[in-house]
Amino acid sequence: MLVGARIENIGYYVGSDLYLGNAQAIAAVTQAIACIVLFAITWAFSLIAVFFVQEKDAVEAK
Repeated sequence: MLVGARIENIGYYVGSDLYLGNAQAIAAVTQAIACIVLFAITWAFSLIAVFFVQEKDAVEAK
């Protein structure tokens, strides 16, 4: 839902006349793209982290 809303936001601004020469619209699109990129990086790190094994302390093993 987060990425879908950001893509919809980009579509509204870029697909309409609001984007042309409007600094606020350009900032909103830049922020939306940054959020999508950060979400993708976080998703990739969490996907990789699944495969790492955590070792238990020796105290807990007893």
